Order: sequence, then structure tokens, then C-alpha cells
Amino acid sequence: MSSLTVYKVVLIGLAQGVAAIPGISRSGMTLSVGRLLGTSRETVFTYSLMLSVPTILGATIYESGSFSSNILETEFLLSGIVVTAATGYLSIALLKKVYDRPSGLIIFVPYCIILGLVLLFFG
Repeated sequence: MSSLTVYKVVLIGLAQGVAAIPGISRSGMTLSVGRLLGTSRETVFTYSLMLSVPTILGATIYESGSFSSNILETEFLLSGIVVTAATGYLSIALLKKVYDRPSGLIIFVPYCIILGLVLLFFG
């Protein structure tokens, strides 16, 4: 497996942009495109996580204007940061555990197909 090149980084970045469409997973797009381009599992997983930082930071800055002053009280802010950090860490650990399996994320294919069909017909 090869490492990241400028060509691959641009294509993975474009895939992340496609994920702005509602219902498309950002990490799913970046992981899938990276793997399709022949990038190693570990490299593409790490890169996908690094790509999430500016995305999350940008969304936080964008949405911060809509926060009410009550939310910005120190206790609420600190508890939100702690819960978010813990949940994020556990989610990443679980995703990494699933992703490291030989079958990888293939277990999500039936789920995505079924959910997509249900939403298409009943959504």
C-alpha cells in the first residue's frame, strides 16, 4: 500500500466536500476514497481523523453565533466539553476497533442499503 500523495489528498478532500450533502458520512467518504486509492488502512484512518479537526472547528465557530448567553455559563460549557470529549474518544475507539477487523466496515453495507431504501420509500 502506498502513502498519501498530493493527488490522493486532493481526491480525499473532494470526497469530504461531497459529504456536505445530508445523509453522507464524512468519515465514510474519506475512508472509502482513501482505501480505493490504495492508501493503507492506518494512514487513511489517521488522515480522516485529522481532516475532521478543521471541519468540527469550522462548524463550531459558524454555529457559535447562535448560542444563547445561558449556554455559555461556565458549568454548562465545561460539562459539555467533558461529555463531548468522552463520547468522541469512545466513538473513535469503537470505530478503530471495527475498522481494524479484516472485514472492516463492510458490516455497515447491508445497514446502509436497508436504511437507504426505507428512507427513499418512506422518508
